[in-house]
Amino acid sequence: MRTRLLLALAALVASVDVFAAAYSSAVNITLIEAVDTNGTARVFLTFDARPHVTNCALDNSTQAFWRLGGTPENQKNMMAIATAARLAERPVKVLFLDTYSGTIACDGSGTSGYPVISGLEML
Repeated sequence: MRTRLLLALAALVASVDVFAAAYSSAVNITLIEAVDTNGTARVFLTFDARPHVTNCALDNSTQAFWRLGGTPENQKNMMAIATAARLAERPVKVLFLDTYSGTIACDGSGTSGYPVISGLEML
């Protein structure tokens, strides 16, 4: 019984590690763009290097647009960090939850649309 419990716990921990989100290496924000389409405001960032490789259809180059995601409060916080980092010319790390984690990481259904950023950390 004890061995089965330990194996089950080890499998759970291993699966969490495999699907855990991770911050990218340091990248610089090259552009901040706000777009209001269909009454929905969205904020996009571009970087000097691709922060993550994704399955999103519109992540096709280093200069791909990355959309800020999460709750309105999370987006507001990331916008403040992005603006401060851009003005101070400081690098950031980008948190991206990949599609294998069970969390939608593209702004379209499945793998369509832009990659969605879950968090930013200014360095």
